[in-house]
Amino acid sequence: MDNGTFPIVYTFRRLIAGHGFIADVALRGHALQVEQDDGTWIYGVAPGGIAGSPEGEFFESLATILFDIAHEATTFDRFREDVTIFFFETCVPNLEIWKQSGSTTTTSLDVRCVQPSEMAPSMNVPDDWHNAR
Repeated sequence: MDNGTFPIVYTFRRLIAGHGFIADVALRGHALQVEQDDGTWIYGVAPGGIAGSPEGEFFESLATILFDIAHEATTFDRFREDVTIFFFETCVPNLEIWKQSGSTTTTSLDVRCVQPSEMAPSMNVPDDWHNAR
């Protein structure tokens, strides 16, 4: 592993709205943080199909992929299946570099359907809005 490459573990959690469902997606993935001449980049290991800057672009890319999967899925079960397929697609070259680090950290994925009764009012709604209803 070269001196400018570091294995990282990240967590990501987001509510994703689809056709007739809201999914709570929580994952812990692996990535490589690479220092390059043009700045720092993060390259996915598992899931492997994403890359971006650590200033948010990496996580925006991950969210966009999940939104796209939700847009294509016609049911929650299909969404969960497609997210699972995406999540376990590993970038083999990045995985080989990851293995050189000696890290034994595992990935995890949890996708569940959220029932409306489980949801709390949005935090960005003014307090008086709830009383006005």
